[in-house]
Amino acid sequence: MHSDTITCWNFHKKSGMWYPTVIGGCTCRINAASTASVHGGNAKDAFMASIPCTARQSIIAADGAEKPILGPKAYAASDNPSECITFSPGVDFISEGAAADAAPICDADYEGGFYDAMNAKNDDVHLITSAVYYGLIPHYEIGGK
Repeated sequence: MHSDTITCWNFHKKSGMWYPTVIGGCTCRINAASTASVHGGNAKDAFMASIPCTARQSIIAADGAEKPILGPKAYAASDNPSECITFSPGVDFISEGAAADAAPICDADYEGGFYDAMNAKNDDVHLITSAVYYGLIPHYEIGGK
């Protein structure tokens, strides 16, 4: 049931870097949209990921590291962004599958930014639009487009 792997990309404004976390054991669902309006706008695919976490609200990354899940403001203030994770709507994004190279990436190295470059080059890249924690069976439900 939980057999998908994703890479969550967190932007750390203070360093200007994107920090990836590869997470296995997730469930991803996509509702594909392929409509266009008379004004030229296209509908976006709706994305939902269920990401298991511990009762202490941390995730176990694919490499076995346990990373605490912080709120967006706490993550922004962190001096060690590679040791934690956040799900910041409108900022962070998820790419389906494991990133080939899970090293931090400098946003300034890409004209228009790293997210725009990833989205233009790859399918299955989803900007996070919502993040909800459920404690009964500890997991996060991440919505995206």
